[in-house]
Amino acid sequence: MAVYSGPKVVTDGIVLHLDKYNEESYLGEPTT
Repeated sequence: MAVYSGPKVVTDGIVLHLDKYNEESYLGEPTT
C-alpha cells in the first residue's frame, strides 16, 4: 500500500502545485 500510495500522493501534490501555478500565471502576466 505504501509503495502505491506514496508516489500517488507525490503526484497529486505536483498536480495541485502546477494547477495553482498555472492559475497565477493565467491571472497575472504571461510567463512565456
